[in-house]
This record gives sequence, structure tokens and C-alpha cells, in this order.
Amino acid sequence: MQGGVPGLLVAGRYRLVESIGQGGMGRVWRAADDMLDRQVAVKEMRIDGLDPEDTRTRRERTLREARATARIDHPNVVRIYDVVDEGERLWIVMELVAGRSLEQIVVEDGPLGTREAARIGLELVVALRQVHAGGVLHRDIKPGNVLVERSGRRVVGMISLHTWAARELAVTWYRSQLKIQRSRNKNGPKSPKKVEKLAEDPLPLSQSRHILWTDRHQGF
Repeated sequence: MQGGVPGLLVAGRYRLVESIGQGGMGRVWRAADDMLDRQVAVKEMRIDGLDPEDTRTRRERTLREARATARIDHPNVVRIYDVVDEGERLWIVMELVAGRSLEQIVVEDGPLGTREAARIGLELVVALRQVHAGGVLHRDIKPGNVLVERSGRRVVGMISLHTWAARELAVTWYRSQLKIQRSRNKNGPKSPKKVEKLAEDPLPLSQSRHILWTDRHQGF
């Protein structure tokens, strides 16, 4: 299956228009849903692994996370409409949010006022509670992943997702490493409880609030 290019028709329905974002595992496209005559966002994800088993694991994990996210129904969380599996690529069809990211707003218009930044922070906390209740960790909360519609609605972009199962696997691995380190010396790494805290969303959320207020990253 070829990679995305403008004009490509995915699943005989979603016509790619232009690239609107890119990351390590793929690209996000603005696309037209020819069946329903509406604009959508399509995440093109490359899942080719090191070997067939790795590819299968990546596909299953991505589909599992997409299903979990699709069950989330909240006005401040982007909606997932469809997933198309075409061999080495998965296409995740999502709601297209017409507007700018908070990062763009801060860069172009300057830092937000205290009340507005606090209001946005509260909206994101409520949205993340809904996300966590669905068994999903975002773990990439930052101004660039919070989109603002022209109407003023704020939406958390669900591009980078991690299930609770993935988090638990990471913590289990860390605990095994911690036992090895403690058997070697008394100055091992941080405790599992601290690692679990680092796996949560509130830390990057607080960093995002700081950026919105000051327009400075200060090492984040």
C-alpha cells in the first residue's frame, strides 16, 4: 500500500487533500469524506515493524487504542469516526477541528490572561478524567495538541495514546530493573511510585498551563 499523497482515495471513501501535521509514526491529513460530504482528519500510521510479529503487535496495539478512544464521548476530546486497515498502514479517521492550536495562539497572539488559562486548564482536567475513565492515557498533553475551534471550543487531540495496559507493562518492567539495581547498590533509581507519577497526565498539563501564562518553556 502506497503512502499518502494528495488525491489518494482511502477505502474508496476518504480523499486526502493536504498534510496538516507530521510525527515519528505518521502524518495527519485533511481529507474529504466523499460518502457523507464532510471534511475529516485522517491519521496515516506506518506500522511496519522489525519483523512480521512486531508488525502484528503494533497493529493490534493501535487498533486496541483506537477502539478505546472511540468510546470516549466528551465535547473537549476529538472524536474518532473510523479505522481503515491496509497492510503496512492504518488510517484513523477523526473529527477535523477547524481552528488553531493553543501553541499557535500563544506564538501569534501572545500569552493568555490568567483567567482564560485557568478556564482552559479546568476544561482539560475534566476532559482527561473522561479519557482516563475510558482506560486511556494521553501522555502528550501540550499546547500544540490542544485545538481551539473558531467558536471557542477547546479540543484535546488524541494523536499519541497509551492504554493503561501499556502503562502497567512499563511499570512492571521498571520494578524488575529496580530490584536488579538495589541488589547491586543502595543508590538505585527512583521508586516505582515516582515512576507511576511520571506516567500520568497532570505533569505535562501543568507545564502547558505555565506556557500559556508566560510563553516560556523553561526547560520543559
